[in-house]
Amino acid sequence: MSESKSEIENVRVFIRVRPLNKKELAEDHLNIVLVDTSENLIVLNKDGNGEKRKPYKFDQIFDDNSTQMDLYRVIAAPIVEKVLQGYNGTIFAYGQTGTGKTYTMAGNLSNSETKGITPNAFSHIFTQISRSSEEKSFVVTVTYLEIYNEEVRDLLSANPNKKLAIRERTDVGVYVKDLMGFTVDSVESITELLNRGNKNRVTRATLMNDVSSRSHAIFTITIESRNNADNKTIVGKLNLVDLAGSERASRTQATGDRLREASNINLSLSVLGNVISALVDGKSTHIPYRNSKLTRLLQDSLGGNSKTAMIAMLSPCDIDFEESTCTLRYAARVKQIQNHAYINVEHKGLIEGFQQEIADLQQKIMELSTQEIQPTRKRREKSAIDSRTEESAKWKAELEKTENEKQELEQKISLIQKKILVGGINLLEKAQEQEFELKNTGAVLESLDKSHQELQEKLEKTGAERVDFKENTPLCKRKKQH
Repeated sequence: MSESKSEIENVRVFIRVRPLNKKELAEDHLNIVLVDTSENLIVLNKDGNGEKRKPYKFDQIFDDNSTQMDLYRVIAAPIVEKVLQGYNGTIFAYGQTGTGKTYTMAGNLSNSETKGITPNAFSHIFTQISRSSEEKSFVVTVTYLEIYNEEVRDLLSANPNKKLAIRERTDVGVYVKDLMGFTVDSVESITELLNRGNKNRVTRATLMNDVSSRSHAIFTITIESRNNADNKTIVGKLNLVDLAGSERASRTQATGDRLREASNINLSLSVLGNVISALVDGKSTHIPYRNSKLTRLLQDSLGGNSKTAMIAMLSPCDIDFEESTCTLRYAARVKQIQNHAYINVEHKGLIEGFQQEIADLQQKIMELSTQEIQPTRKRREKSAIDSRTEESAKWKAELEKTENEKQELEQKISLIQKKILVGGINLLEKAQEQEFELKNTGAVLESLDKSHQELQEKLEKTGAERVDFKENTPLCKRKKQH
């Protein structure tokens, strides 16, 4: 894979604040989040001292009125567009237990309004493929893995509990050995794989979250596209990451396996923090990517070849002041990381390989057809004398065998052809069904800005919303980075 001119840019960092939940409202907890929407500043108003605290500035802040599509249009859509152009992209959600990371990344797949970033990306990708030029061909493949107790597991495998090893090669970089990749041709097929993987993902109930993700999950979509006009092949890779939230054992009262899970989660997030600190330090000669499986797999996304966005999920509750402060500090550090993204140009990709395989199979069919034609006339003359002769029976058996072989080859060709998506016509009907319009972005952003302006007047919002949460404390134990 060759490298084109790189684009240097910082990781984009966004904040999403969840609403106070029913339990917090019932216990009369306060919303301590203050936001300046004009400058995208946020401060925690603990004990009414918000004006004296240093505010944090981010790319954009989403309040508790923001919708799933608000986040998608602003955060994910630009990265997905870049992935379709051959760049690598990463979007990851970070935050303490219970702030809604899984909701933001996955959401409710059966409800169009509550679908998260991942399923919305599916619709976006296939719609854009259908609208592209007929001169372009595409192959879309997916993988889905989780890191549980520092072990990598393939969520799409028939044996998801098998431990997989991380390897590295100069030509492909860091990869997971024996991780299964699946070719998909529609939103339906990719959603089916997501659902299959989610069923295999490790979740548990804790005191802070009824369905707590006990692992880090990475859903990767690889899009290879080939321009038939100039035979140029580019490959973009999109990593959609749902990080497990760290948590304090004193609040979750975890013991046994739950405590071990929490310890491994906290450790990997601490290493992630160390990597972030080393990247922004400017003096570090060594970046400790190898100190955890998570940082090893996110190596390109942090300081490497990727367009990266982080969504820091925040609790507005006064009882979560320390964890929320840690999240903001963490996010502020991430914002300083610079990536060097470039278009990935492939000299020989999957599409070319599939096309060659189809040509080889078609050649075999031609050879079988030639074998049929040569002896057919003489055999017909002989079999006409006595259709029940042994020679005639053999000929019929050979002919049937040849026809079966041709059908098998044609089926193979059909299966391979389904893996190659052609821009425009062949996905148009599906695209209409999976309609995903991005052209209303301006109106949506205008509406979002208006909701931000109303935030100051709604700090004591009485509405409640049930959201999955996670928690983050490792950086609180580290040297403060403010």
